[in-house]
Amino acid sequence: MEIVIIGHCANGKSIADIAEYLSVSASTIKTHKTSVLKKLGVNNTIEATICRELQSNLRTISEDRDCLDFQHKDAAVKLSRNKDLER
Repeated sequence: MEIVIIGHCANGKSIADIAEYLSVSASTIKTHKTSVLKKLGVNNTIEATICRELQSNLRTISEDRDCLDFQHKDAAVKLSRNKDLER
């Protein structure tokens, strides 16, 4: 629920709007929001949003690198098989 809440906050939704949407109290939203900020080591929603974007970008970069590593390994295996066939 914390990720959903911080996502709504990052999109500019008010505590009251998020509480109504999730059918919980505003106090519950504030508690979860505070918990997320504390876990991320940030002071406000803007910093949390930046942190979330950075983590997302790093995850994408990591996935791209893993994909490229796989493609390079796959190409190396194919090249090795072709050389074996030539012998």
